[in-house]
Amino acid sequence: MGGKHQNFFKVDRNTGAIRSQVSVDREKTPELELEVEIADAGSKAAKYTVIIDVLDENDNPSEPRQLTVLVQTLNGDFAGGAIAPVRPRDPDITGDYNCNIKAGGATKLFQVKQDCILHTGRLVNVNNYNLTVIGNDGIHDSVTSQVYLTFDRFDAGAVKEAAVVRVQGSLQPATLANLFRIIHFHRSAVGAVQVLSIVRDEDNVTDLYVGIRAANKQYLARSQVESVLRSELSFANVQPDIQVIVGYDPCQSDPCQNNGRCMTNTALESENVIVEAEDIILNSPKFVQNVKCSCQNNFEGEKCQLNANSCQPNPCEGGAKCLQLVYDFKCLCPSYRTGKRCERE
Repeated sequence: MGGKHQNFFKVDRNTGAIRSQVSVDREKTPELELEVEIADAGSKAAKYTVIIDVLDENDNPSEPRQLTVLVQTLNGDFAGGAIAPVRPRDPDITGDYNCNIKAGGATKLFQVKQDCILHTGRLVNVNNYNLTVIGNDGIHDSVTSQVYLTFDRFDAGAVKEAAVVRVQGSLQPATLANLFRIIHFHRSAVGAVQVLSIVRDEDNVTDLYVGIRAANKQYLARSQVESVLRSELSFANVQPDIQVIVGYDPCQSDPCQNNGRCMTNTALESENVIVEAEDIILNSPKFVQNVKCSCQNNFEGEKCQLNANSCQPNPCEGGAKCLQLVYDFKCLCPSYRTGKRCERE
């Protein structure tokens, strides 16, 4: 038996039973790796890698938090629903968490529901609130956390002119929190910088949509926002194994075929996204970049991939006649030629 954690176990050479020799804490060692060699009397030995997932146990007391929760709203109108998870800090991932808001003026506006998720009804002309939340994991003593809740607003101009900071790679929560602080709390002479939305996908890609609101309440053009981010901020050392792209545009990958012209526009989806990065939480409408291809004559399809007149110009060689099919063609080859385009004699 070998592997990274071979000293944690012993194996019965006759039965193959693997037994632990030490106590394992998931918070310190969430995964164990062994290499086991198996053989019987009639075959060569084979080596296998065994991965053991360590399950969680609610064995750590909760700790208080100081949460910064930012809720971005279109025109100051929050439709209501879930705002943010406000459970206490806890290294355990399991527990019967229970939270409530300490008595105060804001208790009539907010409720803490199952799994310590803060909720509210519809709010118009939003404001800022400081909440005191008492919570526990169902076993250990309750702790008291502070929640600093800020409702911000943006308008349609911010959506149109939002610049995208794309992060490629496995982004750690601490790094995402740092990126948020670098961008959102940056003081620029040209206006107030806002992180409007954060959207993450399953391919280790994180997009931060950023706007800058000038003193006259108008939003700067996207090109100006990108210029400010590049000239006034640095993302060089936030995390060594990620790439930060300021001003990402899906048209940069040339998705349109056959010389089609690529255009993008930013839109809002109906759902809200809640992104938690350590003690910073952003709740915002989901931003999305839509791509549209303007096709050259005779080309159709979402990416101009379909040729509606495949026989113009004639792709057939050797004087063969072209027969138009639906988004395809067929060459009527002379007897001495063959191939899709009659290219072989």
